[in-house]
Amino acid sequence: LILNFVGSNSSEDLKGKCLQAVKAVVAKCNDLFPLFPLLRNSPPEIQKYLLKQFSAVLPSDVEARREFVQSGCLQYIQELAENKADNLEGFIEKINAAYPHEIVEYYSPSYGKALLEKIDE
Repeated sequence: LILNFVGSNSSEDLKGKCLQAVKAVVAKCNDLFPLFPLLRNSPPEIQKYLLKQFSAVLPSDVEARREFVQSGCLQYIQELAENKADNLEGFIEKINAAYPHEIVEYYSPSYGKALLEKIDE
């Protein structure tokens, strides 16, 4: 579906139907693990629906939160947040709220710079 959505040969009608199908499938998915690889490889239009589902499930699922960190998704959304990804900020904030502040800070791209600055002080 995603390949058809981003395909240059796909008609606008096909792209619209693919987007609606992805939206419906992702909304029904309570096991988030299969969705993790899609986050990095999807365009922002689809990332929005993935992040919406993550933000709905992660606050109440400890194992999913752990897998989200281990898969690198938490770090990736911190990169998205730093790049000011449009329409994703609200979902990213809700996901970040499911984790202790220290973990979110650790996975942010600016964490290494902040540590180096503390050494220089």
